[in-house]
Amino acid sequence: MRFTPLEHLARRNGVQLAYRDALGTHRTVSPESLRAILIGMGVPAASDADVRRSLATGDAEPWLEAMARTVVPRPDWTIDIAVPHGSARVQLIIDLEDGGNRTQDVDVRVLSRATIGGSRFMRGRARLPDGLPMGIHRLQMRGNGTEASSHLLVAPQSCYIPDDMRSGARRWGTAVQLYALKSARNWGVGDLGDLADFAALSAAKGAGVVGLNPLHALFPADPGHFGPYGPSSRAFLNPLYIAVDRVPEFAQSVAARQLAATSEFALRLKYARGTELIDYPAVAALKMPVLEKLHAQFRSNWTSDPHNARAGAYREFQTRMGSALHDHAVFDALHEHFFRIDHGMWDWHRWPEAFRNKDSAEVRQFGEKNAERVDFFTWLQWECDNQLAAAQAQAKAAGMPLGLYLDIAVASHPGGSMAWSFPTAMINGVSVGAPPDEINPLGQTWGSAAFSPRGLRSTGYLPLRASVQASMRHAGAVRIDHVMSMQRLFCVPDGMAATEGAYVHYPCAEMRGVVALESYRSQCLVVGEDLGTVPYGFRERMNDAGALSYKVYYFERETDGAFKRPERFPAQALVTATTHDLPTLTGYWRGRDLDWRDKLNFYRTPEERPQAREDRERDKQRILRSLSELGLLPAGVTPDSEITPRLIAAIYAALARSPSMLLMVQAEDLIGDVEQANLPGTFDQHPNWRRRLSVAVEQIADRMDEIAGAVKRER
Repeated sequence: MRFTPLEHLARRNGVQLAYRDALGTHRTVSPESLRAILIGMGVPAASDADVRRSLATGDAEPWLEAMARTVVPRPDWTIDIAVPHGSARVQLIIDLEDGGNRTQDVDVRVLSRATIGGSRFMRGRARLPDGLPMGIHRLQMRGNGTEASSHLLVAPQSCYIPDDMRSGARRWGTAVQLYALKSARNWGVGDLGDLADFAALSAAKGAGVVGLNPLHALFPADPGHFGPYGPSSRAFLNPLYIAVDRVPEFAQSVAARQLAATSEFALRLKYARGTELIDYPAVAALKMPVLEKLHAQFRSNWTSDPHNARAGAYREFQTRMGSALHDHAVFDALHEHFFRIDHGMWDWHRWPEAFRNKDSAEVRQFGEKNAERVDFFTWLQWECDNQLAAAQAQAKAAGMPLGLYLDIAVASHPGGSMAWSFPTAMINGVSVGAPPDEINPLGQTWGSAAFSPRGLRSTGYLPLRASVQASMRHAGAVRIDHVMSMQRLFCVPDGMAATEGAYVHYPCAEMRGVVALESYRSQCLVVGEDLGTVPYGFRERMNDAGALSYKVYYFERETDGAFKRPERFPAQALVTATTHDLPTLTGYWRGRDLDWRDKLNFYRTPEERPQAREDRERDKQRILRSLSELGLLPAGVTPDSEITPRLIAAIYAALARSPSMLLMVQAEDLIGDVEQANLPGTFDQHPNWRRRLSVAVEQIADRMDEIAGAVKRER
């Protein structure tokens, strides 16, 4: 097949030229989309002349760059290198992550030679020293008058799985949207104190894990941006989840307690707790002023006694998190500063040019001038980390083998801290999305920034590592949202329809290695959310890498449409009835999701509307038939019956019979709630991420017995 120069350049940089969407339509990516994506990667492609120059640069690159920017050893423990023509002997110097050092002279097995710009080069393979520990080390190579350095990734073959689960132990747990937890003590949104309490009561019912929505950092200056899958940074946490009353300084700060004791505060707190949907700005208006006073109290304590335990722990946290923590806090202070001046400067790309570079003199001067505000945002991250650690400790102390199960969003917001901190690691001017499918026939654009494959390698995968480490640090398991992004990601150029997007391919083996390394270090189970359009062979590769697959009851069917029997589910998997993006079991039974589709006209043709209702009735019959065959159908239940806790328990009991390592029960199903947390493809048409559970944390335990009992009997 003949390709144009632009197509050659796209293929060389991992951009797929065509694809078949979930509806069976073959789509060819337009030249305009290819150019936009390449330019976003930093590859000149605006004109034909740019394309020719980029191709020529790409031809020379493998010879002029002595090593890849990130090196992963081959199975035979060799690496690829290029050196000027001459001696086939080079010196490898490895600065180990833990501070050690290895040096070795090795012979290069020359495989090819070329002349570039009048100079001769040779490429080949060199063997690394034996016995290198796992980690991301610094590799230097010297030979024939040239020197080069790279990141050396030495990772385990697979992610961590607890020994008892490898031997057949099957866990179950509860899954909840943290913001949705309602309690008598929180300030209008579920917080990390509620999480600790919910984990303890779940453990008392036999659950071994509590699953959560992403807890990533959002934008403190703009609490109206609350979608958990569009974070500012996946490497830090959302301060709005701090349980203010459980911050140690709350008992010490007279100013904070006086503020919280005023009649005006009480009225605003009553409103924030009582709204049908969560009012995030109202919650932030309650929490942030009090947190500011608690931070002032902390600084006062530190000034009076620099050697107190809290001060020492804070210094240790700052040291451990390094410059990334400072950069994030400076970003939050800058974002607050510019957003208050002009809401149009919400995105850092619209800030004055000098402030778009985190290393500029202007940014440094701003940080110095506003040191106390920067310290406030730093302190918020420390408090989040403390309370998340406490929740995990409480879950483990209550008997949970895994404890918390955190969610890692597929990407971060292009206007956020991570993109500002690592601009070259992102594809600029594109958004992550999804091609057309049955649920969204026009495709989806999610508004998140995609990593650049080239940029990731150049940083030694630092932003990916930071994202994974942040979620694994205080968790026994993590869910990687849209895990196919480790192989390919659908990218839509800004201003274009989702149907104009293209798949960008990633160095899958290297990204799997990063995840496996951090999983091993943190002793953390990995679940890959592999729903939707999955590349051929991808699930098998992830299975080999020790990640659990993600199986949802609604989608697991036989060829005739019947629901799969429990024994047909794989062992290395998480199984659940539904997710935050799908109807609750009660909502599914009542067709509430179809009501929303009717309201929003989510249909391609008029005929699809009645067909969806017919299909749902047929599926309800299939569910009951499946439960009957398993001996789990409650007496007297028909497709026309109202769904009951006993029927919900029977569905989860069926899933509990599967050999799958992990079963998650949605909190909404525990209490019979109708509405789902998120309706994909909507923004303000549906109250995404704002619904509370109908039952408070204090009463949920009383509603869990039916399902918990059914699951425990089968698990």
